[in-house]
Amino acid sequence: MKISFIHLLISHLAMPKAPSAEQGCSCPTQLADTGRATARALPQPSGDGWSSPCRVFASKYEISLSHFLSNRMLAYFRGAVIFLLASMTLLDAVEENKQEETPQYGGTLNVGSVYITLSPLSWDPADWAWKGNHDTGLVRELLFAGDLKKSVRNGGRNAFISEAYLPEDAMRGELAETWFWEDPITLVINLRKGIMFAERPGLMEAREFDAEDVAYSYNIVNESPKRIPTYFDHIKDVVARDRHTVVFYFNQYHAEWPYRYGYGFYCQIIPREMANVDPKDWHNVHGTGPFTLERYIQSNAQIYRRNPQYWDKEQLGDGSYQLPFIDKFIYRIIRDEATFLSALRTGQLDILEAIRWLAVDHLKKTTPDLKWNRWLRTEGTFLAMRVDTKPFDDIRVRRAMNLAVNQREIVDLFFDGHGELMAYPQHPDFGAYYRPLEEMPESSQWSMHPSCQ
Repeated sequence: MKISFIHLLISHLAMPKAPSAEQGCSCPTQLADTGRATARALPQPSGDGWSSPCRVFASKYEISLSHFLSNRMLAYFRGAVIFLLASMTLLDAVEENKQEETPQYGGTLNVGSVYITLSPLSWDPADWAWKGNHDTGLVRELLFAGDLKKSVRNGGRNAFISEAYLPEDAMRGELAETWFWEDPITLVINLRKGIMFAERPGLMEAREFDAEDVAYSYNIVNESPKRIPTYFDHIKDVVARDRHTVVFYFNQYHAEWPYRYGYGFYCQIIPREMANVDPKDWHNVHGTGPFTLERYIQSNAQIYRRNPQYWDKEQLGDGSYQLPFIDKFIYRIIRDEATFLSALRTGQLDILEAIRWLAVDHLKKTTPDLKWNRWLRTEGTFLAMRVDTKPFDDIRVRRAMNLAVNQREIVDLFFDGHGELMAYPQHPDFGAYYRPLEEMPESSQWSMHPSCQ
């Protein structure tokens, strides 16, 4: 049976000087309530999730953060993947004897992301690349984002561990300033003023972001032949009412409207001048985000440079600080596992987001200076059967296979107890979407997990 990766966010003691991208690189149990995790006293490493036909969820999400890098500073890489942002929040919440520090500007962050072995699939939003938001999220912003003021670090209840779900009370406007429902199927969004697209030679002169950019960005993904069927069927039209107001006219209300085109995977806002250039060329990646894509080296690195014209600031105590703090952000692309683990140990990587669970114990022994934190991951691995093919077209066969697998024993013995049943596909952090197994009817508990009786 194939065991998938357990995802980790790991950060080294310091930010030592890494080899330049031009040189190339030589080189979870817990808890739905992640705020209870500590960086110092952790249980043994967990296994990754896999399942019987009824989808056992048996994985945990492990994270570690830099020892030298200010945790507050880490939280300010706005536009980075949600895992990174969420993890910064978590360790800050549990760090012992935390002292207020004055944030420092400068430096380079080398990251091995959850997709460390993969080069970008496409820079063109119309291609509907499943990790496009990962590759361009530092450059292109969205209408909505997570409100980190409501995070665990800041005394809130939101861990922000899911890449595809934000509770509405934890959502803030990013390019959107305010929004309201004009009627049950008409959403009016007032955009922030004064946000600039910087000059990009060969693409555009510097100008202010406006509502026409939102309408253009929506239309290019909606009209793409590669679009996911029905994904935007609830939207009738997107119209720029004036320069700073965009209106979404719905065919019908959709409960996932902010995810579908607000903070989700396929809603990057780009300048309408993209219509005049090749959107698949990385030189033309442009947006209003905290970084610009300075260089892309195939199968080696994605190099992002601080955008000096970025609009957002962070209030810390009595001070207001311009974002971002770091000068350069680099996603390293390393295909060999031994090489990226070595890069982590030697400080060539500051953060590693993905690692097989079998390597966790060894890493803790060989590199004790790593900082760790962990949470229940949002993904599970499961066996899918062709229900249009015999014998799996018979529900009795599928139920019999389910009953034949002692999933509790798998969690207790194979994963040493570091797992949770029935937390996939609905994660405990998904609010009203999630229903614990113990709250399901007795017949459901029995049929899904005979060991629960």
